[in-house]
Amino acid sequence: MIDGAVVGVAPLEGPVFVEAGEHSVEARLAGKRAKVEVKAAMGAEVPISLVLVAPAAPPKAGPAKPPPPLPPVPEPSPERSLVPLVILGRRAR
Repeated sequence: MIDGAVVGVAPLEGPVFVEAGEHSVEARLAGKRAKVEVKAAMGAEVPISLVLVAPAAPPKAGPAKPPPPLPPVPEPSPERSLVPLVILGRRAR
């Protein structure tokens, strides 16, 4: 596949021509896959070699670890708490 479009079955009978620029080349067989990104220049030949590999197995999910307990909520203080307040201004003339 080139840029997601099927271009044939390996081995290909000859070269595959593409526009100059970046392209994605991919091969698949029996659950295995190989993919490479290439940059083709106008008039240039880009030889590509792909090695099919099986996809990595997903990690086994173990038992979920419970979140840590929340800290206790403090009891409200019966006294008022004072917050400093700073007021800035100018005197009118």
